[in-house]
Amino acid sequence: MVFLTCQYDFGIIGKNNQKGRAAFVENDLHTRLVNAMEALDEDTVLACAGQLLEQGCDKYTLFRLLDQGSSRVGYKFEQGEYFLADLIVAGGIYSNVLSAFHFCQTDRSDNYIGTVLIGVVRSDIHDIGKDIIVSLLRTEGFRVIDLGVDVEPEKFVAAALQYKPLVVAMSGVLAYSVIEMGNTIQALRKAGVGDFASLLIGGVVTDESSRAATGADAFARAPMETLNYCLSKVK
Repeated sequence: MVFLTCQYDFGIIGKNNQKGRAAFVENDLHTRLVNAMEALDEDTVLACAGQLLEQGCDKYTLFRLLDQGSSRVGYKFEQGEYFLADLIVAGGIYSNVLSAFHFCQTDRSDNYIGTVLIGVVRSDIHDIGKDIIVSLLRTEGFRVIDLGVDVEPEKFVAAALQYKPLVVAMSGVLAYSVIEMGNTIQALRKAGVGDFASLLIGGVVTDESSRAATGADAFARAPMETLNYCLSKVK
């Protein structure tokens, strides 16, 4: 959700976005950051991010640049040029940027703008993209209930009924994760969670066809997409 995410769990955009490779590249630092992200060059990504922030770049532009570089990593993964380990590295770089420049925040005791419940579905343990989404949501003032990885449908249901979130976000990278997303959504709807929460799926395996197959309300394949979707649910 991204989610998050990396190309797995909500983070990295894949083949649907390779045509937009220059969408947010507006100056040399933008170009260098995106290219460095694609090349998995963490030192250069951090250096460019720092320079951009010093020049007054807003955080949303930085996040979109990270998304764009990550999308190139996702495209290379889909083309067989990169492997799962490379996706993990990309997610780690993204997370390190958020941490290095203090975008990661813990939940506030009050004044949060809404609650999001998030987890990686049963039998999947890939969580770096999810963790990126958690950081972005908390930065924007959401209370985030993070269920972790390999989450049983019943655990999603119990937490959703307890916390009454605006959004329940489910992520995964493996092919069978779509089946587990469907199982989880079925359990959530049976328990009435869909009456008060939007059900969002994310990851490399998600697209419009998987959204329809699982019965999800929406899917998201990049951190900013996930963040914007959650923000759209805030009244």
